[in-house]
Formats: sequence, structure tokens, C-alpha cells
Amino acid sequence: MTDELLRVEEVVKRFGGVHAVDGATFAVRGGSITALIGPNGAGKTTLFNVVTGFQRADRGEVVYDGRTVGGRPAHAIARCGMVRTFQITKALAAMPVIDNMTLAAPRQPGEHLAGVIARPYAARKREKAVRERARELLARYGLEQKADDYAGTLSGGQRKLLELARVLMVEPRMVLLDEPMAGVNPTLGGKLLEHVHALREQEGTTFLLIEHDMEVVMGHSDRVICMAQGRVIADGEPEAVRSDPRVIDAYLGGAAR
Repeated sequence: MTDELLRVEEVVKRFGGVHAVDGATFAVRGGSITALIGPNGAGKTTLFNVVTGFQRADRGEVVYDGRTVGGRPAHAIARCGMVRTFQITKALAAMPVIDNMTLAAPRQPGEHLAGVIARPYAARKREKAVRERARELLARYGLEQKADDYAGTLSGGQRKLLELARVLMVEPRMVLLDEPMAGVNPTLGGKLLEHVHALREQEGTTFLLIEHDMEVVMGHSDRVICMAQGRVIADGEPEAVRSDPRVIDAYLGGAAR
């Protein structure tokens, strides 16, 4: 495990008089799989939105790979190598799966008219490389037979796999997964977790995931961070966090005792 890749420092996000995130502070080390847990309304997804640039914090700092990224737009943060998925998948249902993939690829000269006119060969070459990369990833995640189908025809689990494959088009160093197991059957869920571990082991990808399935959290995370009422109340190894009285009271309930 390498040094910390992400640091969240005293982040605050308000909606009117409600503190959705209230001074959250933690760090994620490079090459780790870290779980972010907490009861509904704890501020987890709002924190994801702030970290990845979909919302702006009212106060605090987000540092990724040694650079302050708080306040930068989502696309700029993604270009730095930190991307996220969503609890409700964001596949473009009326487009083929392969086009959902290619849209995510950066550095496409064909996106701009000037690039097509001034460098047509480079545009065609890059487009070919992007499609080859997309098909390679779809094959890796068992979706190659669905490449030309509309994304809206995929099952919930297949859409989760598509989202993971699509974020890899950006070649990220860090991926934030928002409830990856939600709405996924156990077979596809198991495959998704296998891919997460493979990416960590083979490419050094760092993961921060929001998850309510405690079996997944305890069995697949190096560290666990627990939030409640917008604040971090526990941070450590899975077993230590699970037995923390503050976590039991705030999240797990008496059945975990």
C-alpha cells in the first residue's frame, strides 16, 4: 500500500439550515479498498458529490494526489484520474452500449470540428483506438455480446458492470463506487467484486465505496470509515470499526452486539 492518495479535510456542505456534511475528515491510501458506511442521511453520497466535483463544498479542502481539487468541476477532476459511479446508474438508455463506452474516453480530436478538419487521420486513428479499448473492456466484463444493444435493455447488474467498465475508459487511479451492490443479483455482484480486486492487484487502482451490505464491507475492505450526521465517527480496520460502540449505536443497531 502506498501513501495517501485522497485527503478530505473539515469538509462542510449545507442545504439551507441542514448540514449534510459537517466537518468530515479522513484520508484514503493509494492501492486500498476503503468502505464508507453509515445510516441513511449520514452524508455519504453528498460527500462523494463534493469530492468528485458535482457539488461545491461550503468549507473545507479536498486534496487528490497532492493537488487541491475542491471547487473544480467534475470533468476536470475526472481528467486528474478520480472518477465515480452512481447509486442509480447513469447509462444513456437510448444509446448502444458501445457508444456509452466511447463517450467516456478522453482526448478525442474528433470531438472538435477543428480537430476533424486539421487532423482527420489522427481523429480516425484515435476513434479506432477508443472503440478497440471499449470492446476490450466489454469483453473483460462479460458484456461483449451486448455491445450493439441499447443500454436500456441491460439488467440492473449489467448496468453496474457497464458503469465500472465505462469509468475505466478514463484510465483512473481512483474510483468511487456508490452502492455497487444495490439492485444486483449475487452472481453479478460477486463478479463485480472480483473485478474490483483484480483492478487493485493488477493496476494498483484505489477504491472508495459506499456500501450497506456489511458482509461485503467486512469481507472486501482494507479500511472502513463510518459517518453519522455528516461527521466521521470511526475510521480503522473493519473488525475494529464494527465493534466500535459509536458505530453500533449509529448504524448497526443492537443486533450487531
